[in-house]
Formats: sequence, C-alpha cells, structure tokens
Amino acid sequence: MKSHIAKILLPLAFAGFGVFAVAAPAQAAATCNNKVNISKGALYATYPAYNSSGTCVMGKGNSGVAVRTLQGALNTCYHAGLVVDGIFGQNTFEALKDAQDAAGVTDDGIYGPTTAGAIKFPYKRDSDGSSAGCQSRY
Repeated sequence: MKSHIAKILLPLAFAGFGVFAVAAPAQAAATCNNKVNISKGALYATYPAYNSSGTCVMGKGNSGVAVRTLQGALNTCYHAGLVVDGIFGQNTFEALKDAQDAAGVTDDGIYGPTTAGAIKFPYKRDSDGSSAGCQSRY
C-alpha cells in the first residue's frame, strides 16, 4: 500500500503540488467528574470540572458531582426547577438547551467549553461569600 501512495504523491510533489500532510486529530475534552471554583476578579463561581480543570464535557447519561453543580446553577440562574440528583437526564438536557438558547450558543443540550463560558452561573464575593448574582464566565 505504501508503494502505491508514494507512486501517487511523489509525482504530485515534483509537479509543484507540494507535500501533503495529515494532522493528528484534536484531543477531545474529558468528561466532567468534579467541581472547581473559578475566579472572576473579586468573585468566584463553582463550575463542573474534570479533576481540577474547568474544561470538560457532559451530556445525557452522565452523573455525579459535576451534574449536581450544573443542575444547581440552572436552578439558581434560569429557574429550571430541576431535582438536584446528579443525573443528567431529559429534564437537565432540556433545561441546559434553554440556557444555551438564552446565552446565544448552539442549543444542543451538551455541556462543554463554549457552553461553560456562555451560560450564567451563580457568583459569590471572595470577601464574604455573599451572592453577586448570576453572570457568564466571560
């Protein structure tokens, strides 16, 4: 097989078509499995996380502390009325889609880096932990 590819690519390279390369696939974000406090000036909010990284993804079928963190934020900032049970089921999926739509991002019901930066989370003040209202990350 290699000799067939070389027979095709080598003449193309000499004919001025350049050298072809295949890029390695982008690495996918890990599944959210934790929560992390992320600072924004003198404020902070608790976001779903992968270990201690705030970059992760989750959707239907996921469960645990990261899902509970998202459900709490959806209840506080979007009045979703979810049971905070840590199970990413149909109700969490629909509530996330509504939040994504309100934030102006693709409403696919999947939590990932774009959604994390766009939807609102409840922020608190570093100084005393009091509520600073709901805000987006950026």
